[in-house]
Amino acid sequence: MTRHCISLLWSAAALFLVAFGSNGVSAMAPKPKRLSRQERKELAKKQMEEYAALKSKGVDEVSHSAEAAAIRHYQLRKKKRKGVLRRETDLATILFPGVSP
Repeated sequence: MTRHCISLLWSAAALFLVAFGSNGVSAMAPKPKRLSRQERKELAKKQMEEYAALKSKGVDEVSHSAEAAAIRHYQLRKKKRKGVLRRETDLATILFPGVSP
C-alpha cells in the first residue's frame, strides 16, 4: 500500500471514531430522558416490592438463577451507583465494615 492509501485509511478511521465514538454508538444520538423525582420514587417502590416478594418466596442470593441475580442487584444498588472505592475510605473498611484494626 502506498502512503496515500494508508493516510486515507487513518483519516477514515478517525472520522468514524468522531462520528460514532469508540463503542460504535452514534455520538450524535440524543441522550435518554432523565427520570423525574416521582418516576424515580415509583421505580424504587416497584423494585422494593419485587425484592420483598422474592425474599418472602425464600429465594437465596447465591444461586445462579435470575431471581437470585435480582436480589443481589437490589442489595448492591447503592454500591453500584456510588462505587466501591472512594478516596475517604481504604480497602480494609470496605472489605471488613465495622471492624477496627
